[in-house]
Amino acid sequence: MKIHTILSSKHLVNQYLIEEENEKLGILVDCSSVDNQLISRIEGKMNLVGVLITHSHLAHVDGLGTLFKIYSPTVYAYRDKIEGIECKALRDEDEISIGSIKIKALHIPGHSIDCISYLVDNIVFTGDTLESGSIGMTESLISKELMIDGIRKKLFVLDDNTLIFPGHGSPSKIRIEKMFNQDMLEAEATSFS
Repeated sequence: MKIHTILSSKHLVNQYLIEEENEKLGILVDCSSVDNQLISRIEGKMNLVGVLITHSHLAHVDGLGTLFKIYSPTVYAYRDKIEGIECKALRDEDEISIGSIKIKALHIPGHSIDCISYLVDNIVFTGDTLESGSIGMTESLISKELMIDGIRKKLFVLDDNTLIFPGHGSPSKIRIEKMFNQDMLEAEATSFS
């Protein structure tokens, strides 16, 4: 399995293409935009069979309409329809298989109600929930507390060497975020006061 990072310059969002070389299939994580870089990674190399949506903010789904003019993958998300496209709705702890790739959905609301992180082997695609050094923005303190609680209970319990591929910024590891994530450290400090 290979992971290709494709930065959408339109929205500054990381899109990830999971490539299963033996089966020649591909799974896209988020679809911010469809450009020549994405198409050249897919064409002649793999059959794009799935799209995993981390949440339905426009910056992460704006390319779905264009994608469906070229390909016809199954879209997985918390919602059953995004941008007019039918999705297979996933809930917390749902597990699916796409080819030989096993995927576990971890619902962590806060940044938005429909945020899902996807665990694939020792990799977690976190969208805007957990980023390198910070967490995603929220609209209220209650939403922030909900997200922090979800990160602690669902992400920080993963193996320390689990790789984090966020919607924005650089990759990280669970261990690094436990030690250095500013937002999570501030939350820990305030919980003791």
